[in-house]
Amino acid sequence: MKFIHAKDLSEKEDLEVEDAQEEASQPKSRRVQKERAKKEPPSAQTAALRLISMRDHSGRQLREKLSERGYSPEEIEEALVFLREKRFLDDLRFGRNLIRYMAERRYFGAYKIRMELSLRLDREYIDQLFPDELENYDFAALAKELVNKPQLRGKSREALIRKLKANGYGVSEIRFALADVPREKN
Repeated sequence: MKFIHAKDLSEKEDLEVEDAQEEASQPKSRRVQKERAKKEPPSAQTAALRLISMRDHSGRQLREKLSERGYSPEEIEEALVFLREKRFLDDLRFGRNLIRYMAERRYFGAYKIRMELSLRLDREYIDQLFPDELENYDFAALAKELVNKPQLRGKSREALIRKLKANGYGVSEIRFALADVPREKN
């Protein structure tokens, strides 16, 4: 192996060596990011596929995210049509999964579920999901389960009422859930 001294290099060669050393010293991820930045941005379809691969989205959510990234409405609609044809995007499935998650895991009532869905889905899909999907849940029993959670034990009746209202339960469901909770004496 032959060693070359810097004094033996021309000025141009010296600069090339310095650039190569600087590039090698940078972490790979930065180099990869620079190379990606130089390339053309991905199509709306590719960007939508990337988003869907991370987690399930509704058409409305994808439309908003792609719009924020600067894609034209035509490109966005083409991408959504493609995703629906391939069944990667299904707003009704997304809505059913979201209802199940909010009812079973978050203990939300029907009012709160409808409000949350209105933030994520187009109205036509919400109308198709309601009230049929909610018939699968006994919200009075869910409210009672929520009241019996360890983190809510010992809370005042008023605090429990506020919690149940905030979670979207109706008056009859709240009454059922609090039937066993004693009233405070004045």
